[in-house]
Amino acid sequence: MQALLFNNKTKELTFKEDQPLPKIELGNEVLIKVAYAGVCGTDLHITEGQFMVQEHFPVILGHEFSGEVVEIGKDVKTLKIGDKVVVDPNRGCGVCKHCQSGHPNYCAPGYEANTIGIYKHGGWANYCVAPVEQVIKAPPGIELEQAALAEPLSCISHAYDLIQPLGDRILIQGGGIIGILWMCVLHSKGFRNVTVTEACESRLRIAEHLNLGFRVIHADRLKCEVEGGCEFFDAVIDCSGNVSAIELGLTIVQRGGKFCMFGVSPPGATVSLKPYIIFQREIRVYGIRVNPYSVPKAVDIIESLGKKYLTLEHLGVRVYKLSNYNSTHVFNDISHDLMPLGSSHLRKNQKFTKVIS
Repeated sequence: MQALLFNNKTKELTFKEDQPLPKIELGNEVLIKVAYAGVCGTDLHITEGQFMVQEHFPVILGHEFSGEVVEIGKDVKTLKIGDKVVVDPNRGCGVCKHCQSGHPNYCAPGYEANTIGIYKHGGWANYCVAPVEQVIKAPPGIELEQAALAEPLSCISHAYDLIQPLGDRILIQGGGIIGILWMCVLHSKGFRNVTVTEACESRLRIAEHLNLGFRVIHADRLKCEVEGGCEFFDAVIDCSGNVSAIELGLTIVQRGGKFCMFGVSPPGATVSLKPYIIFQREIRVYGIRVNPYSVPKAVDIIESLGKKYLTLEHLGVRVYKLSNYNSTHVFNDISHDLMPLGSSHLRKNQKFTKVIS
């Protein structure tokens, strides 16, 4: 089969035409024919050598993907061949205090042992094997290209539940695919007083063309407004992971407001802040770590948003054949213009690409 493998020792991403087809080895496993796989910002950090990944052998990346079940293990009872599915790449160990208290996203041993597309082979290939516990059936009304959005939307769902109530005036920092998906979710839930900032002109155009009625401005304009004394926000959702954006966002949170640190910064990045502001305004800062038990919610969100919001062209997403990896220089394009997603199709949108097989 075709696959994209990343070697953590050499930091090389290699396309292979003859990668061995994965085989079911345990009774609880499912073989999935990948339809669409996203190129996540985390994948870019991995290929840049900033994040840890499987070290013992080259790993097939891709933790955001959808597909069809083509084979099941002897113990699988909840799925059948032909089912359309999405994959939750994350699973805890099941026995530590975090897992047993309902927080598998805090489980370090489980993350390093079970994460599909980072520590185990993932969706940047024609086929992938996953435990049935990490495979969720998609309703008939959801197309597989939409279903590939389940993992990022599951993280958004987790964050949305965690930071309630949001208040009335909201700022989204970062207009990549995550910022775009936040816009869609907030609009569908009735929020209208939302400002979106982004430094990349092409991303700004995508956000504007959603026509949601939100205020979309360049990041530099927000800086000017802050210097001139702008009105503060009830909630700031940072989707950029950019240190300067985080520092600015923390200064414009309203009294009793919330700052959601959704974007992932490089592990060594540091932020300067004035603790007095946090104290004086009782600002609550939330870190968001993946998607505990929220993939089924994300599937429901996809079904409710439908094509009104989640048409790939509408979202600014481009799709590539996995075999086009070398000829289209997908990752070079993504690294300076995108905020990814992926498949046996590769998807790309100003930091958003998708891979197709």
